[in-house]
Amino acid sequence: MKFYYLLKSDTSPGPYSLTELRQMQISREDLIKIGNSDWLPAFQHPEMQSWFNTGDGPAFTTNNTFDISNPEISLQPKESKIKGKPKWIHWILIILVIIVVFFVVVTANMINSPNPTNVNIPEEIKPENPEIKFAVSQHDKKLFDFLKPCRITGDFKELIDRCDYSNSTTRNTVLGFISRENEGVFNLGQVCDIFDHIQSNWKYVNDPAKSEYVAFASESLQNGLAGDCDDFSVVLAAAILSVGGESRISYAFGPSGGHAFTEVNVGNTDNELIRAYIKWRYKDDSEIHYKTDAVGNKWLNLDWSSQPQRPGGKYFQYTDGQRFFISAGYCEEITD
Repeated sequence: MKFYYLLKSDTSPGPYSLTELRQMQISREDLIKIGNSDWLPAFQHPEMQSWFNTGDGPAFTTNNTFDISNPEISLQPKESKIKGKPKWIHWILIILVIIVVFFVVVTANMINSPNPTNVNIPEEIKPENPEIKFAVSQHDKKLFDFLKPCRITGDFKELIDRCDYSNSTTRNTVLGFISRENEGVFNLGQVCDIFDHIQSNWKYVNDPAKSEYVAFASESLQNGLAGDCDDFSVVLAAAILSVGGESRISYAFGPSGGHAFTEVNVGNTDNELIRAYIKWRYKDDSEIHYKTDAVGNKWLNLDWSSQPQRPGGKYFQYTDGQRFFISAGYCEEITD
């Protein structure tokens, strides 16, 4: 099946099927392309020419020098009413008018509307890929911490166990996610490589019936990346830890229910460096979402369901829950 894209300021660029375009009642001069082909007016696509000649679609009537009564010769000029001039002059004038109208329409759309995502734009200069320097989170552990809800439920011990980041299967598999251009000390590019690979290849699968099952990170990597949100959080947190970063997992609860998500410690890395790299990599300039802890470390959101789906996406709406610091061996109630 062919997929078509529509260059129109008040409409999504697509993709659309041929049937969907017909139902939209596009005009004759609307710019359309198939896949990565060039933009052409609708009437130049053979499969659409009949729409503007049979009454099924909006007919083009702005120039009465075209005979549209016959689908076979929809662009055949009528006999010129201008006497004393050769017909080739009329053809030149017609072509010039079409060219001028085309460029006026394209220029107006480019000025008055955002650039569609499927239009090629000049590649931006790659910004700095910032190194992530952080202080491993320190916590004031108290004598009666074992009475905390996050410990009583057994979730803390389970997550520490499941995040088997020192397992050779986990580490060796994760190393394959990182591109050559992002090799070296722990950096934001490595975080994005890991997140992109896991998020784009993840298959959502429910836990066994009447059971809350959390898979080992190595297990999820071996089964082809499948499971629910806590499985995703575990494998992502373990992946970050396996390459020298620090991560934490939250079990959060809000109006829409419970959810698990991971954050990565980016320390005091400059916000502008983070924003510039993420904007360049994902072609997105929306807000970067993170939480700041008591010692100034920033924890960048890595939720699989955030919008947009990239590091620093918007947080799941929650009111309470528990937060688990895997490498620090600490958990706490969520208060922010």
